[in-house]
Amino acid sequence: MSRKFQTLEDWISQAVSDPDKTTHSGEAKPCTALAVLYVKQNGVGTDSVYSVSLTGASKGKSPSELADAFQSRIQGFAQGFGKGTQTFRMIAFYGSDKEPQASHNLRTLDGDLVLSDDMAPSEAPTEKGILAQLMRHLEHKDSMIMDFWRATVADAVRDRRELQGEVNESYKIVREMMMNMEGSRHQQRMEQEQYARTSQERKALMGMVPAIANGLTGKEIFPKESADTVLVETMARKLTPDQVEGLVAMGIIPKELQGVVVARILEVRERDEAERRELTRVPPANRDGSQDVQGN
Repeated sequence: MSRKFQTLEDWISQAVSDPDKTTHSGEAKPCTALAVLYVKQNGVGTDSVYSVSLTGASKGKSPSELADAFQSRIQGFAQGFGKGTQTFRMIAFYGSDKEPQASHNLRTLDGDLVLSDDMAPSEAPTEKGILAQLMRHLEHKDSMIMDFWRATVADAVRDRRELQGEVNESYKIVREMMMNMEGSRHQQRMEQEQYARTSQERKALMGMVPAIANGLTGKEIFPKESADTVLVETMARKLTPDQVEGLVAMGIIPKELQGVVVARILEVRERDEAERRELTRVPPANRDGSQDVQGN
């Protein structure tokens, strides 16, 4: 004897008057709400389709009226998928419970409601049944393929974001290193220039010792030629060719000596510049040039 399918109206009639739903004290719990869910093709997850509260505007409606309302919503939802089989689940709530206490499985075929008492649809061993089964298998396969590609794309996007974050962090580190290196080079150049200036000042001071010693003692402790050379070179470092021209115009330097004085100024400056270039090529005593410049 074949099993008789339970209609949607029969299930709703049984759910709203189920005597087995009682409180801990034995009092009957009324059915407070009905809802229908769409079961996704992969069997994982559901979407809400329609629900009614039996304590509000729908209170007092007959099971037939409720069944018609749910059937209309189910078929309208299923028609959006076109051809094929879709699965739905009716659920019932009792009293103040937040979880459903009764359920009933349904399915549609090509948008029309088909009653069933389990989740797995059954197809008769006929040409029509084989076609329905093949369509259901194709839908399931397509759903699995789409889920696979969605997961693949999501993984690729996540990997892309992580890689971009690592690239940005690496760029930040390299930029900071370059800025630190440039700062070190700048500090080294400043110390080199300071050392060169100090060396020139010491050289000039030491060069003035003969003239100062001779002047203080009143004796020729150092040859006058050396003292004169120091004085001339010291003045040459302080004067420019334009200033010499001004001194000539003022009559301080004879005009016939202008060329000689300018040539001596240029000679001293060229020699000093050559010495500075040589100093810059001398390696530091320590590997860290910023700590010890020119061995100083």
